[in-house]
Amino acid sequence: MKKNEWVWCGVSSHPLLESNCVPLVLEVEEDKGNSGGNKVKGWSHPVDGWLKCNIALVWSTRNKIGGGAWVVRNDEGKVLVHSRKVFCGSNNKKEAMLMCLIWALESLLSLKMDKIIFAAEAHDIFGAIGRPKAWPSLTQQVVEINQFLDKFKDWRLEVESVNSNRGTSLIAKSVISDGRFHDYIASGHPSWLHRVFEDERLASFAQ
Repeated sequence: MKKNEWVWCGVSSHPLLESNCVPLVLEVEEDKGNSGGNKVKGWSHPVDGWLKCNIALVWSTRNKIGGGAWVVRNDEGKVLVHSRKVFCGSNNKKEAMLMCLIWALESLLSLKMDKIIFAAEAHDIFGAIGRPKAWPSLTQQVVEINQFLDKFKDWRLEVESVNSNRGTSLIAKSVISDGRFHDYIASGHPSWLHRVFEDERLASFAQ
């Protein structure tokens, strides 16, 4: 199984605080078949004192519609709040993912949350934020994302596969598969996914 690693984090409050920012090593499982027999990495809880916001987008190429979701959990793995949204008007999945990321950032800013790990299957966009010169085609996207990231005091980015983001991905998928086009935000996790989120929480502390 082939893995990529990304390391990136940010401290927006003051350059002198950058020494307090501990980078995370981000492992991305690329071989979804897992034919090599290696263990697939599951959801991981944030470090003490931090929150983790998992972001997911499921895209329908035929209908040009994206289902988006984000879920915020604390360092004990407890879901604090989640949200779901349908995205229309995008030409492709990358555009929809950009809209989804900005929506999640705006939402958490409005909730006045900070010290957040943002985790999503957004290899190109997150990679461009960490190394903008290596991704010149995504300059505009980086500018847009950074405008929101700069408003957080402490933040980190984590590239995660669907396997590491199952609960959030299922919420996003429900927009496309079940036609759940009603946007909402709610505390806790959806009742119909209780077992999934509880299993992810328990497994993260057993690793």
